[in-house]
Amino acid sequence: MPFDPNSTRGMYVRLLPDAYVRLLIPQENWTGTIEAVRQSEMGNRAEYLFHLDERSKIQEEDVYVFEEEVEQCDRRTDAEFAAMYRTAGHSS
Repeated sequence: MPFDPNSTRGMYVRLLPDAYVRLLIPQENWTGTIEAVRQSEMGNRAEYLFHLDERSKIQEEDVYVFEEEVEQCDRRTDAEFAAMYRTAGHSS
């Protein structure tokens, strides 16, 4: 989905689509990308569409979050994902 700068006019937008982030609520180990930005129903806040990394073994729908619910981070490598799931006891 292409980013439309007019959709966030008048709002402070720190994260742009394709930013790689860590979801802080509910799970700190969920990482993914920001797919879109929209104005919240309250009017002056940006909401970010979080898309869970496809390499995750968890299947979740995309969800809109506020900036304080995510933090920008480095993109995980395949080896980091594999190690994370081995440590958590998931089978590959």
